[in-house]
Amino acid sequence: ARRAFVPQLRSGKFNVLLTTYEYIIKDKHILAKIRWKYMIVDEGHRMKNHHCKLTQVLNTHYVAPRRLLLTGTPLQNKLPELWALLNFLLPTIFKSCSTFEQWFNAPFAMTGEKVDLNEEETILIIRRLHKVLRPFLLRRLKKEVEAQLPEKVEYVIKCDMSALQRVLYRHMQAKGVLLTDGSEKDKKGKGGTKTLMNTIMQLRKICNHPYMFQHIEVSPPRLGRLRPCCLLSS
Repeated sequence: ARRAFVPQLRSGKFNVLLTTYEYIIKDKHILAKIRWKYMIVDEGHRMKNHHCKLTQVLNTHYVAPRRLLLTGTPLQNKLPELWALLNFLLPTIFKSCSTFEQWFNAPFAMTGEKVDLNEEETILIIRRLHKVLRPFLLRRLKKEVEAQLPEKVEYVIKCDMSALQRVLYRHMQAKGVLLTDGSEKDKKGKGGTKTLMNTIMQLRKICNHPYMFQHIEVSPPRLGRLRPCCLLSS
């Protein structure tokens, strides 16, 4: 299905491309050839590690004159992480991490080396840091935008369990163990059941899909007349 979009991607005849981090990396040989006007990265805090693969690929292969990071995660006052974000947004201004750190540590370092700062000096650096970030950061609190959001609509869709799920669920609920085909034995050497911890979590896994239990997928329990139905429904 993805191959069908390749000609359209190469032609550039679209306004917006919405993709994932994985495909940004995987399809860089195609996407990096497009002359992008904007690059908007959601979950922008993922870019705080300058050496992660996503950051390296975007900085090395993609060109976009306007870049924007979106995040709901509070930024930490760690100079290397903040530099990595600013370097992605404005690589020509924030070129070097060491220079960025020296800029803030300079008033307290006589030799240009890193020094241990006291609480007062750290607060002063953070204030300077906030001044630097102010032109590049637009903060919006929930209370400021909540009135502009549409009403939340919730749809509850009930999914019935398959025959296999129902049998496994009831057996787990009644006995606290998972029904098997008898080929596996527990520590006491008794076949037909598999002792499990945390019954609630196991019931949840059964509801998600019975094949989350590997031995169920490999060897489903013998359910008599239900078994063909179970296999079909799964």
